[in-house]
Amino acid sequence: MSEKPRLLLLTPWPGEWRRSEPNPVTRYAMRYLRERFEMHLVFPARNPRAFAPVENGYFLHPVQGLPATERPGPWPHLWRFPSYAWRLYRAGHRLLRQKRFRLILGYSGFVALPVGALGRVSGVPAVLKLFGVVRFLEFRPTPRSILANLEHLLAYRVPVQRLLVVNDGTGGRTLARKYGILHRFVEIPQPRPENWHRVPNARQRLGLPEDLPILLLVSRLDHFKGLHLLPAVLERLREVPLLLLVVGTGPLEPRLRRELGDRGLLSRVRFLGYVPHEELAPVYSAADLYLGLADLSTCTRPVVEALSLGVPVVAWDLLESRPCLGNSPGVVWVPPGQVDRFAEEVAALLKDPERRQHLGHQAKVHARRHFPTEREVALREVRILEEVAGLVPGPAAARPG
Repeated sequence: MSEKPRLLLLTPWPGEWRRSEPNPVTRYAMRYLRERFEMHLVFPARNPRAFAPVENGYFLHPVQGLPATERPGPWPHLWRFPSYAWRLYRAGHRLLRQKRFRLILGYSGFVALPVGALGRVSGVPAVLKLFGVVRFLEFRPTPRSILANLEHLLAYRVPVQRLLVVNDGTGGRTLARKYGILHRFVEIPQPRPENWHRVPNARQRLGLPEDLPILLLVSRLDHFKGLHLLPAVLERLREVPLLLLVVGTGPLEPRLRRELGDRGLLSRVRFLGYVPHEELAPVYSAADLYLGLADLSTCTRPVVEALSLGVPVVAWDLLESRPCLGNSPGVVWVPPGQVDRFAEEVAALLKDPERRQHLGHQAKVHARRHFPTEREVALREVRILEEVAGLVPGPAAARPG
């Protein structure tokens, strides 16, 4: 049996190879890559000794250090970033000297600098994947904003063969055109769940009331997700009977609970915590309406999942979100920051079940036509990587998602 070609993966997230990886596209892609490559993963770890040398068929190379994703602010981030990048680079360089690799892959802008440097010094083709570009269409180059977006600024300038960017409505293609790198830019569409269907009796299964309209929000509870507006929205819906389900955890949760409690609204919200991705279909099925409160982009994975299951969405009309979602008929758009208007649209839909049902049906039909499945997106990514590595014929041409 011939030896598999080797792939060196740099990632800021130490759980990528595990079966519990919550991102289904990543889970599929990692499985397919493992079938085609001998996978070597370099990642930051506070305690490298806690990891076995091989797990689930992946060779693990943990590096002592603080993950760059845990940044308390621009200045501390700048202070730690060079050391973080250097440690990953040094670990990757050591492996490149020991073994022959066909491809270097970086997951997220946090590893852009070491991935670009490793590709340049080794001559091994390098690919970088970004999960959006974080509001670059509104970017104003102040020292603070530059520091806060340092890894993304670097990612669009490192010398890699392909830059794969998830189209989350924040303007990845626009930025690539501005920087003159469309020839190596590949847009990755948001996926829809492949095997999800409406779950009958979902409320009964989840122990939810049958007589109340249910709103849903699925998000990491973090400061850059737009959730600071949630108490104000619910305040304006005080007279509307409803129950809000919040799925997710994060550092903003204590503040949300406190503010909702101070306003006397906490009883109208049920925090479900972390729910595994494969168990989310019943939660979406139980909802009447999804709240697109994220203030970076509306074209997020939870919004696509809601639309795929026929749940209409009220959301901010942000950046390139409309074309990213294919102008989905299931979305009611609201000008950014207009909390009163947002609450009015939610209230109107909750009082009109026939309109909700119509929007939900249109959303579901449109989503199945517009969005590829998670497996299809993963296979496309893997095909591009194989082309760059020279394992299959044909150039990995940049093309729309």
